[in-house]
Amino acid sequence: MLLEILEEYFEFFGFTLLTGIQISLFLIVLDISRNIIKTIFILLQKIKEILLPTSKLIVFPTVSIIVPAHNEESKIEKCIISLIETLYPKDKKEIIVVDDGSLDKTYYRALPYARQGKIKLFKRNTKSGSKSGAINYGLLVAKSELIVVVDADTKLESNSLIEIVKPFSDKDVMAVAGNVKIENRDKLISICQAYEYTMSMEIGKRIQSLFKTILIVPGAFGAFRMKYVKTVGQYDHDTITEDFDLTFKVLKRAKVLFAPNALAWTICPDTIKTWYRQRVRWSRGEIETLWKHRDLFFRKHYGFLGMAAAPDMVLMDMILLTVRFVYFLSIIFYVPLLLNLGNFFEYFLFYTSAFLMLFCSYMIFELLSVIIALIAVKEKKDLTYFMISPIIVLIYRPLYALVRFKGYMDFVLKRDPVWR
Repeated sequence: MLLEILEEYFEFFGFTLLTGIQISLFLIVLDISRNIIKTIFILLQKIKEILLPTSKLIVFPTVSIIVPAHNEESKIEKCIISLIETLYPKDKKEIIVVDDGSLDKTYYRALPYARQGKIKLFKRNTKSGSKSGAINYGLLVAKSELIVVVDADTKLESNSLIEIVKPFSDKDVMAVAGNVKIENRDKLISICQAYEYTMSMEIGKRIQSLFKTILIVPGAFGAFRMKYVKTVGQYDHDTITEDFDLTFKVLKRAKVLFAPNALAWTICPDTIKTWYRQRVRWSRGEIETLWKHRDLFFRKHYGFLGMAAAPDMVLMDMILLTVRFVYFLSIIFYVPLLLNLGNFFEYFLFYTSAFLMLFCSYMIFELLSVIIALIAVKEKKDLTYFMISPIIVLIYRPLYALVRFKGYMDFVLKRDPVWR
C-alpha cells in the first residue's frame, strides 16, 4: 500500500520508484520517522495535560526576579512595568535589575523605579561585562527561595509568574522553563521567528517535558531554586549561552519542567544582521556547552539526558547538518550520473522535477506539523503564519543551517564571542 502511494507520488514528478527513493531517501528515513515519533509524543503530552491538570498555587514561595541589562534603554521600562504588575504577593516578590556596564541610558531609565522602592537597581561599571556575570551579581543580593531570570527586552503576562512557580510544588523540580513568544512582528524576519518559536521551540519543550528533561531553560524567562543554583555553582563564564549551561548542570541532578502557560513576550532581532549575530552566538554556545558536559554522553547515571536527549541534539544539530549537505550534493551530482543524463535539457528537467518534488514533500510535512501543533498549542495565532512556510522551507531554514555551521566553526577556531 505504502509503496503504491510512493510510486504514484514519484511518477507524478516524472520519476520511477527507485529514482524517487534515491532522491528522497534522507527525507523518508529521517523526517518521516521523526514526525511519526513527534506526533505520538505530542498526543501523549496532551493526554497527560487532560488527565493531570495543573493545580492552583496555594503556597507562594518568595521569588527574586533578576533582570540583566546591557544597552537596553528603549526596552527596560516596559520590562520593569510588566514585572511590577504581574500577579504575585508583593511581600513575596523582589525585582533586581543589574545594569551590566551599559553605554546608553539604561540605568537612568530604571532609576525612577528604584527611587520609588519598586525595584533594586545595581550598576556594574565594567568595560566588558558578561550576562552570566550580571546574573551572578544579582544572585549575591537575592534573598528568595526561587530565582526567576528575565531578559530586559522581555515582558511577562499578568499570570506568568504564578504559572512558572506552580511546578515547584513538586520538591524534585529544580528548574522550570517559561514559554517565550515573539512580540515584534512587523517584519518578515520577525514573523519567521514567531512561527519558529512555536513550531520548533515550544513543541520541542512539550515533548522534552514528558521526560522531565527540558534541555534549555531560556534566558529570556526561566526559574530555578536558589539553593540548587548555589549548589551547582551559579552561572559560569566559560560559555556564552549561560542558560543552556546552567540547565545542563541542573539536569545532571534533578528534574527540569516546562510551563506552557507561563507566557513571556520578547523582542527578537528584526534585521538579518542582528538575527545572524544572535544565532551564531546560540550555535557557538550550544557546541561549547555540549563539549563542556561531554562526560554525560551515553552514561546511564544521567538517564534520558545522557542516553538520548543530549546525543540526539548532537546528531540532529551537528552530524546531520553535514549529512544533509552531502545528501543535497549527491542529488545535484551523483544521481544524474546514475540516470545517464546526456544533454542540458535532460539535466534541467531533472533538477526542476527533483526540486519541485522535494519542495512539495517538505511542504506536506510542514502542514502535518502545523496540524500536530494545533493539538498542543493554546496560542493558535502563530500557526496562521503557515502561509509563509514556503519562505521558511526554501530560505529561512537553509540560511539558519549555514549560520549554525558558522557558530560551530567559531568554537573550533576559538574566535572571541560577544555579550549577546
